[in-house]
Amino acid sequence: MGRPQHHLAGRREQMARDLSDPPAPDPDPGTEYAGRLRRLYETDVGRTTEFVLRNAIVISVACAVGWLADIGFAFVWLAVYLSTIAVYANYLRRHHRATRVTRRQWILVWAMGTAACATYTVLPLYLWTLHNPALDFVAASAIFGMAMLNLTRHTFDADLARVDLAVVCGAILFMGAVTMLDLGLGPQSGLVIAGTLASAIYYAFAYLDGLALRTRLLDKERREAQSAKMQAVGQLTTGIAHDFNNILTVVIGNIELARISRDRCEIEESLDDAHSAALRAGSLVSQLLAFSRRAQLRPVAIEPQGFGDAFARTMERLLPASITLRHHVAPGMAPLHCDRTLLETALMNLVINARDAMSGRGNLSIVVEECRLPMGLSQGDPGIAPGLYGRITVSDTGPGIPGNLLHRVAEPFFTTKSIGQGSGLGLAMVKGFSEQSGGGLDIASSPRGTDVALYLPLGQRDEAIARETVTGQGLTPTAG
Repeated sequence: MGRPQHHLAGRREQMARDLSDPPAPDPDPGTEYAGRLRRLYETDVGRTTEFVLRNAIVISVACAVGWLADIGFAFVWLAVYLSTIAVYANYLRRHHRATRVTRRQWILVWAMGTAACATYTVLPLYLWTLHNPALDFVAASAIFGMAMLNLTRHTFDADLARVDLAVVCGAILFMGAVTMLDLGLGPQSGLVIAGTLASAIYYAFAYLDGLALRTRLLDKERREAQSAKMQAVGQLTTGIAHDFNNILTVVIGNIELARISRDRCEIEESLDDAHSAALRAGSLVSQLLAFSRRAQLRPVAIEPQGFGDAFARTMERLLPASITLRHHVAPGMAPLHCDRTLLETALMNLVINARDAMSGRGNLSIVVEECRLPMGLSQGDPGIAPGLYGRITVSDTGPGIPGNLLHRVAEPFFTTKSIGQGSGLGLAMVKGFSEQSGGGLDIASSPRGTDVALYLPLGQRDEAIARETVTGQGLTPTAG
């Protein structure tokens, strides 16, 4: 018998290590206790529907027992239980947003939770001592329900897990002891002892196994998330280094040419090339900021019709004659509310992507319209909030994006183009800009073409619109 006891003790020690909160970077223990209290609130009180339904069932059963079985103790117990639960829930609701919780406060809330858990078991165990088959069934169902509830909560703290385990196992052992005393010594009492011990031990092992499994899965998910984060950081760093190295090569090379050249025209040409490369570096930094949602936005009210017409005229001058450009702006639209310069850059990137996708030949359309989203977008950005948006859709007639790559096209430095033909920042910049502006991005593609929809917030219809002339100067897009 020594080996199973040693094994069980080892399992308890392992569970205590597994369920303990990981060390926080903040040495202040008040932060750790605050985190525990928040998690306790979510499991015990935060799910309002579950909390109300659970206690409604307890109230109904207690009232039925008190009335139908004429047991006045059930009403007394119900008053005590509801008072304990009310104090416990109210304390959690008042403190779950705290950033610091003292050890004394945590011990207090832990004691209140333990008291509520222990109080719950009093009525079922009392009913078990009355030797009534109907009441025995109610009591067993109540303990079974508590055991099932404990499998889904308090999996984040070793102390709370021990309380849950002790209360359920203690209730099982108590019910077995009462039954054994009623039967007296004999073969039947032996069966009761064996069954009671088996039930308690099996529940203990099952409970600990479930908690350990959940802990391992959470640890695995955290490791995989960290690995994915480091992979993304490596990909981002490699892409930035590659692009900046190319730009610096152009800058340094042209400066060196200017230094050794004696021809005034060659010197000016080299300096112009170096200056253009420096501007591309600035554009790359701007797109990185937009991708990371750290760009300094200057949102203004943009009149859709004037902006759409001016942008289309600029694109007609830049696109080859083999591409037919069509644009449409819905009449009576409210003004768009976003950063005008970043919007121009974002649309320029979408148009260049469409041009490259069609290999310089096909139909390209730009449609500006209002759109009400009753729910989040289904593909591109499931996190966009419902509401009224201005939607700018850029559509091409290219071969489309393969389905297995569609979810990756907005990742930084990911591109479906050949090496040297795209940096992979274009769509990442557009996605970052739209999200930082309060909108989102949605991409749909098929073998007949690709539709990229840019969702942006709208301003007030009666807001004064400063009509500006859109030019292509200063736009240095990075095709993705």
